[in-house]
Amino acid sequence: MSERLVWTGTKCGTAHTRDPLPISMWEDGCVWRADAVEKLSRAGRKFRVAFLSAHTTGQRAAIQADLAIAPLPRYLVQGDLVALGESNGLPELGYYNIGLQVIDKASPPVLAVADHVRAAFVDLQ
Repeated sequence: MSERLVWTGTKCGTAHTRDPLPISMWEDGCVWRADAVEKLSRAGRKFRVAFLSAHTTGQRAAIQADLAIAPLPRYLVQGDLVALGESNGLPELGYYNIGLQVIDKASPPVLAVADHVRAAFVDLQ
């Protein structure tokens, strides 16, 4: 599945208007982090890492508290979250492929989980 990465904020939030821009990120080594940092730097937008979490639940908490914005897959932007973009002074982020690999001769429970994950992602498109 190919999914768009978007800057995510909270409805009626102001984090995206602050200078430097407070961002919520994953640890070093995350391709989304590297891409977001590169695009902010290229755009000349000053930023600071305000929150670190390797889980989207932590990312959502920082966004919902309006402490920061974060690059997230578009499918996670729902409820009280909103996608932010160029009209908000933020650089466009790219698309990313999401894949699932299952080993040959996987057990029936593994295959069942893989089928469930595939079905969940089909429903997102």
